[in-house]
Amino acid sequence: MNQTNSNTFNLCKLCPHLDDMADALTWGMTQLGYSAQVSNGIVDPSMINVLLGSFGFSARKVNLGSRLINFNLEQIGGDPRLTGGAEYFSLMRNYPNWDYSRRNIGILGTSGITDVSHVPMGHAPTLERIKHQIKDIDVVFYGSVTKRRKEALHAIAQKGLTVAFPSDKPWTRAERDEMIARAKVVVNIDFFDEIHVLEEVRLSFLLCNHVAVISELGPDTYLEDDMRGCIAGAPVSELPELCASLCSDANRRLALAERGYETFRKRNWLEPFGRAIHEYIESNPVQSRAAKRDVDPPPRINIGSGRTWKHDFINIDVDPSRGADLIFDLSQRFPHEEYFQTWRFGRARLSQGCADYILAEHVFEHVHNLVQCMTTCIDWLRVGGTLEIEVPYDLSYGAWQDPTHVRAFNERSWQYYAGWCWYVGWREYCFDVVSQVHLLGDIGQKLADSGLDTDLIIRTPRAVDALRVKLVKRALTDAEKHDHLQYFREV
Repeated sequence: MNQTNSNTFNLCKLCPHLDDMADALTWGMTQLGYSAQVSNGIVDPSMINVLLGSFGFSARKVNLGSRLINFNLEQIGGDPRLTGGAEYFSLMRNYPNWDYSRRNIGILGTSGITDVSHVPMGHAPTLERIKHQIKDIDVVFYGSVTKRRKEALHAIAQKGLTVAFPSDKPWTRAERDEMIARAKVVVNIDFFDEIHVLEEVRLSFLLCNHVAVISELGPDTYLEDDMRGCIAGAPVSELPELCASLCSDANRRLALAERGYETFRKRNWLEPFGRAIHEYIESNPVQSRAAKRDVDPPPRINIGSGRTWKHDFINIDVDPSRGADLIFDLSQRFPHEEYFQTWRFGRARLSQGCADYILAEHVFEHVHNLVQCMTTCIDWLRVGGTLEIEVPYDLSYGAWQDPTHVRAFNERSWQYYAGWCWYVGWREYCFDVVSQVHLLGDIGQKLADSGLDTDLIIRTPRAVDALRVKLVKRALTDAEKHDHLQYFREV
């Protein structure tokens, strides 16, 4: 491919642990006829900048005149701790993106991110640097050691295996490479249990170095077909037995390592990588602008989203500073037939019956016209759809310590939206209360531990912090409509 100085790439590394990724991309770009350099968090406006490790990064932190590609290396799923917040999705909505996972790309597409090219992980000879040593460690894990990971590693050690992982501080690159060289197997354990996408970014370095890799794989974990031959996998509960089995069988372990290396080495990643580069240069010759299109919002609504912004919901809030997709005061009547311009989904409409699920966590205590808000919610929901609510309990400290609260709640706060729906003017539909869960505070938990009856606990001041309620929309029966007519008589 031809190149000019303006098509030189700056691999802008925003996380220190992405050295291997930057090395592989540098090698790949050189093979494709481009020049590339690596920088630590510096966006160079004279080059095409590829952001690596931009999780949590904001479009506001980038010079708007910069040519920029965001390389998403995160697993995209339901947990906002892993998928980033509104600022990261704003970055992806406004700039072109690359992603290693086809599943990520599909999820991003339904979340309003419409300019994403597939750039898979692949073999790069520059990564082949592990000098294997005597295998005096059974199992090595490297990465952040969460509670979940520590419990899994402890279970592996209970099999009588020597297990090494960073305890007090992360290993340096040299320390990590030495531990890998001494390990019989390296194990990969998911950060959280909520997102099931194989961490190819982490595993690619190992597969380039003839390492026997064991990874947590659930029944719904997404991985490319060729990766199934590269690793040994099992659910987290079965990892101890799998590690013990491979550590005791050198021939099987070596066969896994060589099969993984050969399979990964044959992966065709330079072709799609080159195609993604070419398409970017053709589409963004002067300045980066994402190709945006309108996307139907998901059938899930997060009202009063605030700090609990969720990528797989349409987020609605009255405060414009928190990244909500739609700014609206739910004390007002909602115009269901109007189109709104949203920053993430483009031109969108929230018509009646558009939603399967609505989440309202610590919102209703702030809403001045709650009847109008509840009416909007039942209008949005399809029959059988769920409104899930969390509100402060009326006997809790939290009920009235916030000066912006206008009400508190108890078990009977939902009667007027259910059996007495005529009172709020509902003629066709109502809610059924399907569950109410009392979330205990410290006082309540001590009373529960002492064996006190639940009915007495919930009537003890300060024992319950909040109430978690699920309401399901249903159509009124003809008999109910007839009974309610007396309340709608006109004089």
